[in-house]
Amino acid sequence: MMEMVTVKCPNCFGQIQLDKNAEKYFCLYCRKEIKERPKTEEEIALEIKLKMVREIEKRYMRNQKTFGDVMNAFDVAEPVGKYLPLYWLERARFFHKGSLRELNRDDLSVGRSNTHKKYKVYYKDKDKIIENYVVLMDKALEYTTKNKEMLEVEKKKGIDSITAAFGAEQERRGEFSRKDQAMRAKIEEIEKNKMKRCALIALIPGLVVFVVVSLVLLVMGAHPIEGMLTGLMLGGVASLIIGAIAASIIYWKPRDW
Repeated sequence: MMEMVTVKCPNCFGQIQLDKNAEKYFCLYCRKEIKERPKTEEEIALEIKLKMVREIEKRYMRNQKTFGDVMNAFDVAEPVGKYLPLYWLERARFFHKGSLRELNRDDLSVGRSNTHKKYKVYYKDKDKIIENYVVLMDKALEYTTKNKEMLEVEKKKGIDSITAAFGAEQERRGEFSRKDQAMRAKIEEIEKNKMKRCALIALIPGLVVFVVVSLVLLVMGAHPIEGMLTGLMLGGVASLIIGAIAASIIYWKPRDW
């Protein structure tokens, strides 16, 4: 099937129509053979846009831009490239590479996501990531006329790699969760030990004060109940004061200036 495109002859600069899928090209004006099909205006415009996208992609790889920033740059290029296979292939390849990169990040905070208004990357939904990747690859296949088998193979490999990366990310998330739980349990145990130490430090002086005051008052001839109540009151005050001092020492942390 012939697919005609309008291009400029590189020899005489005349505008000519050529079959996009032909093996040889000739200019109707200067009658010379054209060794390589010249690019159409749309392809030249797309090349300029993709150059800008690649610059943003480089900054994304250096953590200076986000996944969404690159996808937004592809949005800007879409009006000139939406009927060209190169545009959709470049977009699909970045989506694949960016998704793998986001899945392999060390930041495993719960609910982390990097969204884009058209295609979203859900880091808890493998099927959604694959669905978005397949949509882009199918667009590239729709507009291409050559090497469709190679693109089909690339699409299958891309799906397999996303599945593998998602499995690895889930394992890392599970390991992160197990380590987090172990750390929380350790912190809770430390806090319990601190509370026990504070209680013990406060209790012993309180008992000593209670016993000493009660005995002294009994020796001085005070009523036993009155002596015990006085000793209990003073022992409680002593326990509170010493407990507060102990807690301030045990729980004290150096201040960051």
